[in-house]
Amino acid sequence: MCVIKSGALGELAAMKHFLSLGYEVYTAVTDSSTYDIILAKDGQLLRVEVKTTAARSRNNKGWVVHLKRVRPNKTQNKIHPFDSSRIDLLAVYITPLDRVVIFEARNLQQRSTLSILDGQLATLS
Repeated sequence: MCVIKSGALGELAAMKHFLSLGYEVYTAVTDSSTYDIILAKDGQLLRVEVKTTAARSRNNKGWVVHLKRVRPNKTQNKIHPFDSSRIDLLAVYITPLDRVVIFEARNLQQRSTLSILDGQLATLS
């Protein structure tokens, strides 16, 4: 599947997930926006970045999520490292499972990848 379509599918799945939890969901009009989704509930706003993965870990016991942002421009792709201070939540859509997993950004620190073990999925939202 095309990366752009895969990302859009992940964002739609995350929006559905948050709507089912009672959030108001606001989304960006362009791909160059700072946030993928803004959530509102009980007077609080939350900034969300959405990542989509179908990549299994090397040992086949989990899922690998690449956290960097790649933004194309006219001459090359611009790579932005993950910065947990710019968002409140990270939503990960695992395509083969049709599952959204939510992480509080402050718990992620600065990293380039995130591994989600199959055994952890039962305890994650």
